[in-house]
Amino acid sequence: MVGCSKAQQCWLELDMRHLIELLFHEVEGFAELVFRLFETLREDKLKECCMVFWSLWHARNERLWEELDVPATQIILRAKETFTQ
Repeated sequence: MVGCSKAQQCWLELDMRHLIELLFHEVEGFAELVFRLFETLREDKLKECCMVFWSLWHARNERLWEELDVPATQIILRAKETFTQ
């Protein structure tokens, strides 16, 4: 959710890559990363971040089970659309 190139493209597009990578190297796992984000981000950015995590996970499953390669722009769009539903 952080280290793969697709995730990096998403975080770069959202202007969060530097923060995500910085925190990722300071923590010992994904759960701790999420807790640090709760402490660091404003509510609107935190919501956006959580939805992108979900959409990245969904894209990973699509690649694994359906052999679909979802572009980073689509991952972000799905996160935003799902959040506003």
